[in-house]
Amino acid sequence: MIWCKDTNNCILITNAYAAASIGKTIKEVEGKSTYDLYPGYAEEYHNTDLEVIRSGCPKIGIIETYKRDGKYLTT
Repeated sequence: MIWCKDTNNCILITNAYAAASIGKTIKEVEGKSTYDLYPGYAEEYHNTDLEVIRSGCPKIGIIETYKRDGKYLTT
């Protein structure tokens, strides 16, 4: 899954897998704030993104596992 966001946490481009992971189409996702799309996680992700931008050091993100049917795998 690929998301490209700006420093305001707005999704600039995405792919179909990333959009489908939240039950949306690419058109429904691009241009939207992650605060609107997944408000429960947006703040944490945004802070991590800004930390990487400011430091210039890559960081392993949150790993989420999905099943072949696109549904989130819970343990």
